[in-house]
Formats: sequence, C-alpha cells, structure tokens
Amino acid sequence: MRSGIIIRRSIAAIAMIAIASAAAPWPASASHILDTDTVKLTDSKVDFGGSAFAFSDPVGSGTVEWTINSGYYTPRLTGTLHLNNASGVYARMHISYWDGGGGHIDTRHGGTVQAPDNSHHSWSVDLSPITLSQIVEVHVCTETSTNGVTFTIVDCKTRLLN
Repeated sequence: MRSGIIIRRSIAAIAMIAIASAAAPWPASASHILDTDTVKLTDSKVDFGGSAFAFSDPVGSGTVEWTINSGYYTPRLTGTLHLNNASGVYARMHISYWDGGGGHIDTRHGGTVQAPDNSHHSWSVDLSPITLSQIVEVHVCTETSTNGVTFTIVDCKTRLLN
C-alpha cells in the first residue's frame, strides 16, 4: 500500500516538473524562432531566392528567419544568389539592419562573386548581424558591379519582424 502512494506522488512530481519546464521562459542564451519571411529578388542578370533555377528565375525564395538570440531579435538571411547571362559581372548581397524607431543599425555585405561566362552560376548566402542589437526590420538587396569595387543596388525588399 505504501509503494502505491510513493508511485502516485512520484508521477505527480514528474508531471509538475514537466509543466513548470514547459512554462519557463527561454533562457537568454537560447535561440527561439519567432518568424520566417520569404524573399525573392529578380532582375535580368542577378537574382536571389531558392537554390533551383528555371526559366531565368530562381524557383522558390530565400528566407529571413527571426530568432531571439541572447535576448536580442536577430535576423538570418539564407538563400541563393544567381547570376545568369552576366559574363564578367560581379555581384553580392546587401542586408541592412534597422531598429524599431527607424534607426539604421548596420549594413552587411555578402561575399563578392563573379560570373565567368554567360551560363547560370549560383552561390549560397548565409548572413546574420555581427553585433547583436534589437533589429526589427531588414532591407535585403542584390548589388552588381563591373569592376568588383563600386557596387550599385539592383533590387531590394523590406522584411519586418511580425
């Protein structure tokens, strides 16, 4: 009879621990996904989106995944940069970070790539802010250059943390 009481109390204690653990807030160092936004940028020579490419456009979109990282809203841009029919053209991604008051925090550029010929070429993109801040808006852009030094923005889309 005593063992039945011990078992019931043990089960109740385990259930209480499980409920308390589920209700506990995320630790400051844990990463928790808040939102995922899609991004697709298309132009005659440079595109950003999914990894597949058909009919001169990316199939699908890239993403901006919003997480809480060490207590800060943190966006991560992933996808594929495509150059097609762009022999000699340099390209890179550009992402700028903004706070809730419309203040510019920082701008980050992806690696510079160059199309060696007019065939389709693609490169993976994975960009996050270097310094953690309360970022709630990003501007995701493609940039091109003829010399690999001076870049011009081709297309941009804004994504907000919802």
